[in-house]
Amino acid sequence: MHLIFFIFTISFLFGNKGFTSDTLLIHSNKEIYSLKENFIYPKSLKIEPYSTKFSPDSINYMKGLLHYKNTFQDTVTIVLKYKYLVKDLPFIVGYNFNDLDKHYFIRNKKKIKIDYKKVSNQNNLFSSGSINRQLNISSNGLSEFSGGLNLSLSGKLENDIMLSAVLSDEDIVIQPEGNTRNLEDFDQMYISLNSSNFSLNAGDIQYKNNIDKLVNIERNVIGINGKLNFNKSKMSALLASTSGQYANSNIEVIDGVQGPYGLISNSKSKDIQLIAGSENVWLDGRKLIRGANFDYVIDYSLAEITFTAKNLIHFDSDVSVDYEYVDDNYPKSILGNTYETKISDKLNVVAGIHREIDNESRLFNDSKIYQQMKGTGSSSVKLEGAIEDSIGKYFIDNGIYIFDPLFIQADSARFNVVFTYNSNGNYEKLISDIGEIYYSYVQSEEKNNLKDYYSPFQNISAPSVKDLYFTKIEYNLGKNISANSLISRSSKLENTIATDGISSTGGIYEINLKVDSLEFRDTKYGFSYKGHLRDKKYNSLNLDRDVQFNRIWDIDSANNSGERRNSMDFYINQNNLSSTNLTLSNLKLYDWNKSRLDASYQILRGLFNGSNFQYSEIFTEKENSIFTSFLIRAQLKYLNPFLKYNREERSRFSNYKLVQTGLDYTKNRRTISLSITNRDDEYKNEPIIDKIEKSKDFLSSVQYIDKNLNGWRKNITLTKRLKNKTNSEQLDYLLGSLKLNFRDRGSPFEFDFNATTEQTQSETFSIVYDSVGIGLGEYRFDESLKTYIKDQNGSYVSYSVPTGSRSLLSNMRGHQRFSFDVRKLKKGAQIKINFNTNFNYSGSKIGISEIYDPKLQEKNIYRSYLNNFFEIDLGSKNFSKRIKFYSTNSKDFQGYDPRGNEILSFSKNGINGYVKIKENSNLKFEWYHNIKDIESNFIIERSRKVRGSWNEISFTLNEKRSESEFSIKYGVDHGRVVSNSFIAQGIGINYSGRLFFGELGSVMLNFDLSENKELSNLQYVPPEALNGQTLGKNFSVNTSLNYFIKKDISFSMSVNYLDNLRYNNLFTIMGEFRAYL
Repeated sequence: MHLIFFIFTISFLFGNKGFTSDTLLIHSNKEIYSLKENFIYPKSLKIEPYSTKFSPDSINYMKGLLHYKNTFQDTVTIVLKYKYLVKDLPFIVGYNFNDLDKHYFIRNKKKIKIDYKKVSNQNNLFSSGSINRQLNISSNGLSEFSGGLNLSLSGKLENDIMLSAVLSDEDIVIQPEGNTRNLEDFDQMYISLNSSNFSLNAGDIQYKNNIDKLVNIERNVIGINGKLNFNKSKMSALLASTSGQYANSNIEVIDGVQGPYGLISNSKSKDIQLIAGSENVWLDGRKLIRGANFDYVIDYSLAEITFTAKNLIHFDSDVSVDYEYVDDNYPKSILGNTYETKISDKLNVVAGIHREIDNESRLFNDSKIYQQMKGTGSSSVKLEGAIEDSIGKYFIDNGIYIFDPLFIQADSARFNVVFTYNSNGNYEKLISDIGEIYYSYVQSEEKNNLKDYYSPFQNISAPSVKDLYFTKIEYNLGKNISANSLISRSSKLENTIATDGISSTGGIYEINLKVDSLEFRDTKYGFSYKGHLRDKKYNSLNLDRDVQFNRIWDIDSANNSGERRNSMDFYINQNNLSSTNLTLSNLKLYDWNKSRLDASYQILRGLFNGSNFQYSEIFTEKENSIFTSFLIRAQLKYLNPFLKYNREERSRFSNYKLVQTGLDYTKNRRTISLSITNRDDEYKNEPIIDKIEKSKDFLSSVQYIDKNLNGWRKNITLTKRLKNKTNSEQLDYLLGSLKLNFRDRGSPFEFDFNATTEQTQSETFSIVYDSVGIGLGEYRFDESLKTYIKDQNGSYVSYSVPTGSRSLLSNMRGHQRFSFDVRKLKKGAQIKINFNTNFNYSGSKIGISEIYDPKLQEKNIYRSYLNNFFEIDLGSKNFSKRIKFYSTNSKDFQGYDPRGNEILSFSKNGINGYVKIKENSNLKFEWYHNIKDIESNFIIERSRKVRGSWNEISFTLNEKRSESEFSIKYGVDHGRVVSNSFIAQGIGINYSGRLFFGELGSVMLNFDLSENKELSNLQYVPPEALNGQTLGKNFSVNTSLNYFIKKDISFSMSVNYLDNLRYNNLFTIMGEFRAYL
């Protein structure tokens, strides 16, 4: 469908973005590398081979410079692909001094590239793009032909029409991470035409129809949205389709748990992905900001939200989320039309229609589901997940499916069963000792609210049609008097397949009258009235109630009921010194008739600016609910002490009282906030309605921010919570984040520390593997160890399979980096010291021993990872020689598998360096000793330990048109596999080189040959030995060619060959042509 909207632009699409690739050799004696282009698009940069160890320490995207800190022992070849700005932006804005004589300035050596720029003098269009075709051939019989198209266009057409377009047929399946405020922009199909009286957006667009709070529709769609502006009228039309579904969810939170909280589909399925950036999140009525430094982070792929330490979660926190998701349901066609006209200076009218139609093309007319939907006419049908099969692994006993893979009940009928998530289900997901997923029945009274449950059936929704018609009239009666009314009518056909599908219609009717800013001397007065009527069967397409509507009116749900609401509001503003509001409202819902009084007073200026008082009371025939709040804040020069009091008495739910006092301090770049909070709760135990449980909650919080330009920078947020609850577990934990760093240009000392601690719920899971073919996966199966080993030529891919069983955990994660550069001292030697640490811990409690030395049998640890790296770098002033002493060790405790624990330990100590022989040649060396230890308490065969020492010496030679490196490696490893000991040795040679064809391209070659022997008569060594190679001969050749046939056509080809005991004569060939448009 994307190409439908853009096919008419292909013949003339040009743009201002270029795409290219560079090949770099990273040396241990060089820190700065220059790309061919400057003004790089940051998110487009890709490095091959992909690995974090090849990532630069810093990148100057404007100048196209990469910085490495010389951590590579060998020369490393990397390929960088990126987009760049063809028409460079100026590095400096000002006069053009380049017209002066050359002796005034030294010109920038990097020339501005304009080879690929095409300019239309008639339309001022700038364009760029590329077309590529790629062929992959492998000796395992798997071949692939693929290609891609990327085009962009921007500029000015005739009649002042601005054009912007992007065309790409390459699918991007990676969702951006939701831990930043602004999401990463991924390429989309998009075209935009804009002028003073019309606009046209086509392709991947975000449609917004914000007529009123009651009609406030936003959708991410693929289609065309056009807008026209006349003298006194406006018109908007939409024709689109989408796979996204709109949903609003109120999350039931767990006291003290920051997350993650999962979002579900409208049919209660958890198997969904969120559309990036589509969410709106509210906590206790306040709209939150996405980002690790703000309020929450979100995982779009897993549809999970986690709140940061800035927002403490209580048992009664109100969390509401608006979002769009993608599942296996029906795609939709969307039609929308809105017309607005200003009849006179006093009268404005808006009218429109919005229709969403489920596409039933995925259903075949002869399918069982289709026939059920057609016959019943209901909104959903039940699809059984059990199919009788003689080799099925389940049998049925009294209506319950029982897992029996060993056929112990051989005489029973057998079934294959597909289970589906169902919050009301009675089956829990489990994983056997051999990694097989199965389901087991659980009695309703034994269910745990921290677990997911499943059913042996699935409810399938029928395709439907939703229509929304709306009209809004606005009338100004005078300077200070205005009125408006809105009428909205909805219609929903629950089943479009059946001839007698259920249809429901309903409406909303609202009228508003406002008298604003009536002045008498220094006082302003205002009055407003709102009348609201909602039919029971009205179907809204957006969130049209206050996110705290249920709490405001002390109800548990407003669904499936008509609603009548009236309110009158009065306000007085006294010379902008203070403001007083009084609101009287009434609500009729179900058989309730509730009245509400809201009164508030706020100081707007002076010493107590920001202080306020609020009082709310709900009246019914039987009971009342009261909310009282006041805040007293003093605005001193730098100090702002405050006192806050909240009290809520709810007739049907919990009551609480909160007292908070604190102090805010702000001066220059320093901010300090301190607070102490005491909260008392009373809430009813639902099984025993007359029983009142009580809790006392004490919180202390500190926030310290210091944004010094030089020296120490600090950002500290800590909240300590202590909660005692009647006959329940106590809460005692710390939430917070700590960021410290030190930078000073004249100081040799640099320091960074970043740590967070929080309470979350974590789900146990197992890793399962699926075969996809040799060379296409990331793992291989080791028959001796009965486990999967990471291997770039492997035939398996891995999946994390959650069990649905959760536990509440304390988490602490972070990193620190310490650096002391003696070279920055006036008479300092050429010495630099680095020390880095990374840690990640999750468990029922946080302790020093659990983090530094977890035991294999520990049951209270979910994950404990610690990594340390220490380095001493010695050099000479003329860079003629360099020596590095380094030590790294790590310990990774993995307790998230329900079958048992594993510990992976690793340490490596060594020395490396180089000596310059001539200006173009170096002699490099390295020696290291390493220990690798794997322990498992549920699969004994996995336990193994390897230790060994290796030596390598290399010679590098860099000529004008070539670069070469020759190396020899020798080493010995010994250790054990379960109870068997081994000794193995290896020797090998390697050549790595690159030959340049002027500025047109280059060819790279890597040749590796080694011979490995086992000296203790074992036919097997663990995969960690011999640097991952096999016994016997290991021979590999890797070569790649990059060449520009013309200035706008390039050819790339790579050939890889591998031969050893594991892979016999495995080769792959990849070729690509790319044309730059």
